[in-house]
Amino acid sequence: CAESEGWHSVRRPQRRRRKSGRRKRENKDETTINNGEPRSIFKSCHEREPFSSGEVRLLDFFADGVKNGRKLHQFEKYAIGTYRVPQTLNKLCDGRRNPSIPTFSVVNSLLHAAVLRLPSLNVLEQQLETAEFQQLVGLPAHEGSRAISADTMADVLDSLDIGGLEQGLVDLVKRAERNEDGDIVEEKVTQHYHRFVVAFLIAPTMDMTLAIEPVLATDLRTDLKPKEARHEGELTAALRLLDRLQENYGSFIDAFALDGLYPCGPAMMKLQQYGYGAFIITKNKRHEPYRFAQETWQQQPVPDDTGRDPVTDELVEFWDLKNVDTLSSFKGSVDMLKAVVTRKNGKKNTWAIARVGKAKQTSNRVALRIMRARWHIENTAFHQWVTKWNLDHC
Repeated sequence: CAESEGWHSVRRPQRRRRKSGRRKRENKDETTINNGEPRSIFKSCHEREPFSSGEVRLLDFFADGVKNGRKLHQFEKYAIGTYRVPQTLNKLCDGRRNPSIPTFSVVNSLLHAAVLRLPSLNVLEQQLETAEFQQLVGLPAHEGSRAISADTMADVLDSLDIGGLEQGLVDLVKRAERNEDGDIVEEKVTQHYHRFVVAFLIAPTMDMTLAIEPVLATDLRTDLKPKEARHEGELTAALRLLDRLQENYGSFIDAFALDGLYPCGPAMMKLQQYGYGAFIITKNKRHEPYRFAQETWQQQPVPDDTGRDPVTDELVEFWDLKNVDTLSSFKGSVDMLKAVVTRKNGKKNTWAIARVGKAKQTSNRVALRIMRARWHIENTAFHQWVTKWNLDHC
């Protein structure tokens, strides 16, 4: 390691003499191996094993830090996911024979020494005795144990395959050129995700999953001919789930709280068929029944009811519209409710809710509370399944 500003050579004259003697013995042996075929002192870069467990830990180590806005972890994310730096370093080789420490572990440690401005190999050696730095570079954490010595690092630098390092730099520059807009540069790979429709019981003292219905991919569908097959939509799976819920729970269920996908004829007809009520979020101003209700409310600036929510102490204004039957695909009517909630910080949120069947019997305040409670399925079920159980990406 050449002595320069910020980096200093490790002076080891005795190690140099020993290395010189060892190199002579290696030169005698390197002409033949096993069947007498000649070989180079450098191992083939294309015969390396896949990532070791330590290297895999490097790829997975930084997710939480990125979410929390840690700059070093964000740098690591781009280095790994965008510029594929560890994957490039993993191809490098050096001239040691049967090393116990992989080349990747050494050059990856040296890279992080440069990123963190460590002034010498001796300082890096000291840092590699800390569990935190060991985890940072993908090594098993053993506090106080010297993971890589300065001598080993110098040995790797003495015999590192410079050609491979140069090619890695060329690849890195090409990726950066293709990535000027900051988008992640990756090869095209088909991604697979878990897709389910979930029935979740929301109650004052209990959150509980009642049923899960998979949204079928093309290869799992049997209701279409192979040439017509396509991925199933959420609504199709939801209608199938409603059939199961009625069969298993019957009148135990009174009503459903549904998101903005479900103010449509097929869903409302199924709910009406089974005698269920529903509180459904409406968002699309171009679709019925929300379009008609919104046009009506625009002519009515004064709310039908105003008061404070006894639970949250928020100011709530209600606009109510009965028996809206403008949705042609539904043979029935809905009650439309608009609620404008003014929070304690002054921020306003607007809810537009369609009430179907027996849900019409509830008061405006109860309807709003039920609709807001629908977020339990997002915060409790989906959040935990994705972050704790990896039920997102297959």
